[in-house]
Amino acid sequence: MKKAKWIIATTVICALLLATASGKWYKRAGGAYIGYIDTGPPPGGLGEFLWEAVITPDTGNRMFLEVHWVALDPALGGLGLFLDGTYGTNIAETEGRSPLTGEMIKIGRRTWQYTQIGYGWKKDPAGTLVVTYIIVDTGTLVFSDDYQTSVGDDRMAIFAPDSDQNPKDGIPDDLSAPLYVAVAPLPSNVRINVIEPYT
Repeated sequence: MKKAKWIIATTVICALLLATASGKWYKRAGGAYIGYIDTGPPPGGLGEFLWEAVITPDTGNRMFLEVHWVALDPALGGLGLFLDGTYGTNIAETEGRSPLTGEMIKIGRRTWQYTQIGYGWKKDPAGTLVVTYIIVDTGTLVFSDDYQTSVGDDRMAIFAPDSDQNPKDGIPDDLSAPLYVAVAPLPSNVRINVIEPYT
């Protein structure tokens, strides 16, 4: 019995040492990432911009994420003007936008599919916040073996605010058609790692 326990204990210790040496414990999805996207000029896209993402650690093949777009006009620039002229919406009046919030599910060894939602808003004459558009952003990310980088593809569907009616839950109704869909690759996404302070 003692010999069997000794063998089991030795096996466990060896496995732990191998895992630590190979860095496997740190090769998990989740963390803080930054990336670059070029959706092309309007009306074909939203232009070029950076994004920042916070992704919760992988627990059971499901993760949560929040994405901030950096230096992107809340009114969607020329695309907002294009959509206003074509569809009669008030996107060009947008004063601010929310982060994109959503979930990711694992569909391959290192491949994740995501959906996230965000909103544009303005203030009406009474000072009440009014939604000017809804963005439903979907796509996939393929991470490197060490989860330090990823590449993927992205589709940003822009909906009119009245696309959310029944039920009124912040998500466009199933039969609603987007005003526009911008399709773009995600060529370079990098994990932010802890480094030594600058001196």
